[in-house]
Order: sequence, then structure tokens, then C-alpha cells
Amino acid sequence: DRRNKAIKKLQTWADANGRDLEISYTLPTTTRGLASSGLAVLRNAVTNGARVDVVNLMTFDYYDNAAHNMANDTETAAQGLHDQLAKLYPAKTDAQLWSMIGVTEMPGVDDFGPAETFTLANATQVYNWAVAKGINTLSFWALQRDNGGCPGGPAADDCSGIQQNTWDFTRIFAPFTSGTTVPDNDFSVSATPASGTVAAGASATATVKTAVTKGQAEQVNLTVSGAPAGVTASLSPASVTAGGSSTLTLSTTQAAVSGTYRISVTGTSPSGSHATAYTLTVTGGTGSQCTKAAWASGTIYTGGQEVSYKGHNWKAKWWTTGEEPGTTGEWGVWQDLGAC
Repeated sequence: DRRNKAIKKLQTWADANGRDLEISYTLPTTTRGLASSGLAVLRNAVTNGARVDVVNLMTFDYYDNAAHNMANDTETAAQGLHDQLAKLYPAKTDAQLWSMIGVTEMPGVDDFGPAETFTLANATQVYNWAVAKGINTLSFWALQRDNGGCPGGPAADDCSGIQQNTWDFTRIFAPFTSGTTVPDNDFSVSATPASGTVAAGASATATVKTAVTKGQAEQVNLTVSGAPAGVTASLSPASVTAGGSSTLTLSTTQAAVSGTYRISVTGTSPSGSHATAYTLTVTGGTGSQCTKAAWASGTIYTGGQEVSYKGHNWKAKWWTTGEEPGTTGEWGVWQDLGAC
């Protein structure tokens, strides 16, 4: 209610000052339209006189344990939203209602798992449907997943989990906004070995390799994340020319907490970014084991849920997935509850 009142004030100011302003609400959906919580947001906007230009559906992560054709589910979800909007905005034409609708897909395997897999064939079907309906927005979450670096795997932040070429989903969706540009140069990142086990106090190493996959070699800056408390991660060198290699060193202390951790190495160049994972298992650590469930990047958390990560307990302030505790700042989604 407070948000919609603020939007109304901002729109009034924008109208008075000749400023263009578009409001888009991005909301989770069922396969038949918005659930009651999302619909309540729009009803409240109407009550407060706040104009909503776009309702963008996140057509994934249904978590209903049902069989899914993700393209068909996108169409029924959007049709359900269209019918809900028709009741909220009875003066709008059918075309105007469709032009208020946006769709955001998740390429490949979503957070629920393989039962909810958005395929390249699904993407083509959704693209053709979106053009025919004249919807406002067609996108996906997120660009760094548009590659086949982990076929047959679970949902990940840096790959789709299906067999595909890099940028396949981008190429299918790009013409929706007349976009045809894909990176002229591109590269890949891999780690060898991809996993290792160390006793607390020892170190593990891996070779991080980059390779040119398209165009010319670019400078690639490497960063590492996901190291738990008691584990220090470093890269030498931290920047290479595509085609070069770096050494990942994971040094542990006796105070490290025993367990298995997913360490992510990300390479960033002017053309984009790619990542690879290294699985580190620590044994014999003396660190205090947190009792809260460990944070997992592919899990959805809602406000009030608590997790453990890097020796601290954290509480989610609102819905989130994939946001690493300790990286979102004071005003971010995760509240630091202190050391375990």
C-alpha cells in the first residue's frame, strides 16, 4: 500500500513536469495467472490510482510437483493474467491488455528441477506466441545461464543444465526487440580438476583454464566466490588473456568447518562473463558447525527464513534466490544474525 501510494505521487509529479515514467511490477505466477498475493498488489494499485504499465510474469519455479510443458504453461499463465487485468481495467481493449503483459523465462532447468525445464523448442514457441499476442516484454533470467556448460545438471547460476550452444536463447528472443547483436568475441572458463578433498589446515589447487570460443582473445578478469569461513581463495594471476590459465589456491585453517562447498570462479571480459565451479570438501575441521540449514544458491527463500553461511546465521528479509549472504549490503535481502 505504501509503495503504490508513493508510485502515485511520483506519477503525479512526472505528469506535471513532462517526464516519461513507466511502472513495471515483476511477480511470480501460477500456470493459470497471478496468485492472490500478486493480484492484491494490482488491486491496491487501482485503489490508490497508481498506473501500472507492465505486469511481468516470472513463468518458472512453480513448485507444484506437476508435469510441465513450460511453453504451454507460459501461455496459460499469461492468459490468466490477461483475464485478471480485464476485470481490473474494464475500459481497456484486448490489445491494450496484452500490451501490459511481460514474460520472463528461466532457460533450461529452473530452481525446482528437471520437471520444470524450459527448452529451446519452448523458447521458439513462446517467441512466436509473444509476437502474435503483442505482449510488452519478453526476456529470461539470466544472460550468464545461456550456455550448455553443465548439461544434465541441476539449476545453476552460470549454465542452463541442458545441451545447447552459448547464446542460443538470446538468439531466439533477440528479434522480439529487433535486437540482433551477439558478442563478436567470446571465451570459456573451466577448472581442472573440478573437485578436491583436503584435511583442515591443508591446501588444494586447481588450474583455471580460459579458451577463445569466438572472435579474438580478450583480457579476462578472474574472481572467486563461495569460500566458507576458514578457507581463503586466491587466483594467480587474477587476469589473463583468453587462452591463458590461472592457479586457484584454496587454503584452509584448522578452524574451518568440515563440509562440502561449491566455489565459483567467474571470468569477465568486455564481451560478457562466464563461470565454472570447483567443489571443495574439508575434513577434520574444528570450526563450530552452524545448526541452521546451509544457504544454497538454487533454493528459494521467503521473508523470515534463516540459513547458515560462512560461519554466520542469516535471515531473509523478503523473497530471494541466488543472492549470496554477505554480499547484498546493509540494505540487502540478508540480515546478518552473527556468528553461529
